[in-house]
Amino acid sequence: MANQQARILIHKIVSPDGKSIAEAQSIAIASGEQDSTIHQTVTVNISSNTHACSSSSSSSVSRAKSKNEG
Repeated sequence: MANQQARILIHKIVSPDGKSIAEAQSIAIASGEQDSTIHQTVTVNISSNTHACSSSSSSSVSRAKSKNEG
């Protein structure tokens, strides 16, 4: 069974009147013991009374453990 860990980070910017102006969310999942893989998705949402914008990016990195590593 694969060893898996996840980290979720959410950061919000709120205006003085309590409205959410921006939100950034990062989700990272790491798995594997001998070979490791990390998947990360970052999403940013920005809004105002008249406009809204959203952006998302995903990446993945894999690494094989060498014979010399413990």
